[in-house]
Amino acid sequence: MNGKHLSEEGIIEEMNKTERLWLTEELLNQETDFSFFREFKNLNHLEIDSVFDTKRLMSIPFDKLVNLKELIIRNSYVSNLLSLLPNSIEKLEIRDYDENFIQKQVIGDEIGRFQNLKTLNLESSNIIEISTKIGELKILQFLSINVQIDLPKEIKELKIDTLMIRIDYDNPNISFLGKIITSLKNLKYLIFFYQNSEGVPEWIFNLRNLEGLIIGIRAIKEIPKEIQNLTNLRELGLMDCKVTTIPKFITKLKNLESLVFQETELNNIPEYIKDLPNLKFLNIICCLNLLFDEEKMKDIKEMLPNVKILGI
Repeated sequence: MNGKHLSEEGIIEEMNKTERLWLTEELLNQETDFSFFREFKNLNHLEIDSVFDTKRLMSIPFDKLVNLKELIIRNSYVSNLLSLLPNSIEKLEIRDYDENFIQKQVIGDEIGRFQNLKTLNLESSNIIEISTKIGELKILQFLSINVQIDLPKEIKELKIDTLMIRIDYDNPNISFLGKIITSLKNLKYLIFFYQNSEGVPEWIFNLRNLEGLIIGIRAIKEIPKEIQNLTNLRELGLMDCKVTTIPKFITKLKNLESLVFQETELNNIPEYIKDLPNLKFLNIICCLNLLFDEEKMKDIKEMLPNVKILGI
């Protein structure tokens, strides 16, 4: 990382020059007075990692970081922290990767005041509530959510062009989720991971303006024929599923530039794939039925000499 650690020699003297900072529980415990944070006048990127002492964290004068643009929070309680953050933030990520971090998170009404926010990544698996104020983020472009609850219907008011949805629990209200997503008029790119689903939700095929679609549903054994109706697709991906073949109707998607079959059971790349005139990338990373067959891999490279193939 290019950022500076609080404990590095000479960092205090260079505070005015510091643009990136990584804050951990260990470093936080080395300090008792955080008034010096006011000197980080040019700080634009801050990462908070595994800070469990909420009281100590909230004693930091975050509101003085007036040039802060990017904030990444991992395994740390954020429910009360949002009210302390400056409105200048353009990118906010809230993630949990430690299974021992079980603190329930609430994205409260404060989220609505971040009018400069363009990227919002809520991949925390502990979020139990998201305020309806999320619909007030007028210039938000990218939204990623680990869905644990029904999302507020106000999300459909957003003008986002990219949406990533991950569902890690059983029996979600997929129909209600579909109504929200199909209402997003500017949506161009959808990434949809729902490993417990038995198939691709039908409402996805109504997103006729999509230019990119990535699906991760383990039960899928074949590419749904309805996908051929998404004629604006430039990228199509199926990940971590049981797909074994590429159907010929894929060649109807003449705008396709990228095909992704990462971690699938694909066992062959058919010759008619050459009928995709704009194809530039083919991702077959972790497609073991192909990767361990040297003859097949050789044939693929010879068949697609102008295509960048990932996984070979």
